[in-house]
Amino acid sequence: MASTHDSEGEWGPGSLRRSLRLITLTACLSMIYSTAVTSPATTQYFQDLGASEFHFSLLAGIPLIMLSLQFLGAMLTNRLSRRRPVFLVLNILGRLMYIPVAFLPLWGPLGESRFLLPVMIGLLAVGSACTNLIVPMWLAWVGDVIPRRRLSTFWGQRHAWMHATWTACYVLITVFLYVADLPVQWIFRILITIGLLAGVLDVVLYLWVREPVPVKAPVQRAPVWSQLLEPLRHKEFRSFVVYSCWWQMAVSWAAAFMQVYVIRVFALPTWQVSMIWCSAGLGAMLASRTVGRLADRHGNRPLLVISVSMKSMIAIVFLLMTRESVVWVLPIAFLLDSILNAGLVVAGNGYMLRHAPLHNRAMFVAAITGLSGIFGGLGALASGAFLETIADVRWHLLGREWNHYQVMFAMGVLLRWSCILLVRRIKEPTSSNSFEVLHELGNIWPFQVFLFPLEFGRRFLRKWDESHRELHE
Repeated sequence: MASTHDSEGEWGPGSLRRSLRLITLTACLSMIYSTAVTSPATTQYFQDLGASEFHFSLLAGIPLIMLSLQFLGAMLTNRLSRRRPVFLVLNILGRLMYIPVAFLPLWGPLGESRFLLPVMIGLLAVGSACTNLIVPMWLAWVGDVIPRRRLSTFWGQRHAWMHATWTACYVLITVFLYVADLPVQWIFRILITIGLLAGVLDVVLYLWVREPVPVKAPVQRAPVWSQLLEPLRHKEFRSFVVYSCWWQMAVSWAAAFMQVYVIRVFALPTWQVSMIWCSAGLGAMLASRTVGRLADRHGNRPLLVISVSMKSMIAIVFLLMTRESVVWVLPIAFLLDSILNAGLVVAGNGYMLRHAPLHNRAMFVAAITGLSGIFGGLGALASGAFLETIADVRWHLLGREWNHYQVMFAMGVLLRWSCILLVRRIKEPTSSNSFEVLHELGNIWPFQVFLFPLEFGRRFLRKWDESHRELHE
């Protein structure tokens, strides 16, 4: 949605700086909320309540399918004269749904009923619906605030602070899980209470983030179907929509069950799982600022191509790791994988906000986050159904036994590889060549560690080619 003011118009530089700082601070508070509600204690909590693979697939898949409500949120955004009141009410309401989820098992009649898990999943679906209605609204709002010339740079800095908070939270959660002599259900309730305090404060702080006044855009008078289809008619944006949908499905196929796999198959203590997962923020914390600057300088497409091309690594690790190796292999893999995630998030958001036209930005945002969310939800649900179907089957190959989770991870690797073809079709004429950006990344910490094998192989092949040529001259 267009604004009557640009990012540095009559508001003044002081107002802009304060708003950008608040947007970063709220991201950190949101990360406290996120780690509290998605920690290994949450997985253990639902497992203790009797959740099956199908229940876990619903927990992972329904919120992603609820992303489809972002189209409704985009149409609502295009008609609002003020975004802040609706944003505050729906966001707080959605987050408060975790209160009954945490405390319903204590209520006698329902706590022992077979309807407990369906009711809890339904409450989380309602919370997810509220949250997704305001996502296009929020992105259109902050897109009006952030200066276009430093869009990816700011997004990278914000992402770095978010994952610094993520890492600190997971360290604290790990310590708490280790020292707390409490049942996991009470640990979950304590974490939820802390997370909700941070999550509500995060939303309330937007009272002090400036809100450029929307103008009446032509799209508001256009038919609904015209608004919905405009992102697909946009030649450059259409390729990004197709990639995003297939990519989200490919990722969700395996990612929805990674934590469940470690807890259920390897039977690691909850505190140890939390310790492993805290490494998932370190790489993003170290790399996001650099990724943001590179995206502003070279474009978003090359970073997307590089990240997607290497993203199958984490699925391969889950496929091959054993009970003996998980404690040291997985933290290293998560560290490297989070560097790739930084590239995907910063470059993906940068491409989306940079190429979405102001007059219908909310709908273009929904076309990415909403439509791809539907595919992601379907991927998680399909994966859960697949696991249920082959749960009792074991395969013997290459001298070892492979369980149903490993078969699912193997399929996840193939799905991620298929995305390489689609990400290369993304159109961004002004962007640099991917190999040029890859070469520059090879000279920057912490990418040097990750890209050393590729750089070593490239130099070895070049030297071998030169020596081979000299022998024939």
